[in-house]
Amino acid sequence: MSVLAIIISVANFIYTLHRNRKTDKEQKKIKEENDKKYVQQERLAEERERLRNELYEEMTRASVIPYFNLFFTNENIEERADKVFLSVKLVNIGKESASNIQLNLLKSKDNSEVYIQSKTGRDYSISEYLSKYYALRGDEVTFIIVTNRDKGKDGMYEKVKDSITFSITYFDCIINCYRQAFQFEYGMGVFSLKNTSYRPERLKDNQQDA
Repeated sequence: MSVLAIIISVANFIYTLHRNRKTDKEQKKIKEENDKKYVQQERLAEERERLRNELYEEMTRASVIPYFNLFFTNENIEERADKVFLSVKLVNIGKESASNIQLNLLKSKDNSEVYIQSKTGRDYSISEYLSKYYALRGDEVTFIIVTNRDKGKDGMYEKVKDSITFSITYFDCIINCYRQAFQFEYGMGVFSLKNTSYRPERLKDNQQDA
């Protein structure tokens, strides 16, 4: 065998070895990418299944969930000398009844119970507690809160302007416990159109103080 043939043979061997290694690397890379795609597809499938189950559970729960909505007219504001009385009305617009309805206690202050959170820091007290503790579909539940009015420089009592937040808890007909928060604004003797009835939140283990 000539030297040239040996060189060509060695060169072919090295080329073939290099090509095989390159092919092996490419195949390994393709396999790793395919494995990664498979894992991702499996995770996506599991996530879709989880979302489907959650959606089904949510739809099932929604068929028996009470849902309250704020309702106001300007007649619900009454100014008496140094005080302002606000009549808050909640209407059960949900599909089922609510039971054991309660205002959520935020804190105790100076031996009094605080149920109302004020954006301006005003103190509100409960003048009349919830009118009922059970609400069928379409029923109204009302309560009245009161705060003091400040005097202006002219000695006249000023109009109060504030943003109010509060929440309630209640049970549905299959003994799930929910917390629902509300927010509204008022000023110059009238209620603002800016009011929100948030979606009820189901509490874990039916703990009202959770």
